[in-house]
Amino acid sequence: MDDLLDVPKEKQAFQEELLRGFPLIKARKLSPVKAERIRDMVEAIVEMKAIEAGKAEATFHECAAQ
Repeated sequence: MDDLLDVPKEKQAFQEELLRGFPLIKARKLSPVKAERIRDMVEAIVEMKAIEAGKAEATFHECAAQ
């Protein structure tokens, strides 16, 4: 299972040390560019699910891309 964690900067050192303590968890750092791409994709997926559920409306730009 893959999880993406968004941890505040002041808590990152603690979180990294904590995860290293569990041998079954493999964690690796992402480059800032990859992290931004993943954040954008997650945001897009959340928005698409909201549109599909009728909780949000697609803008013309979003409809044109489909």
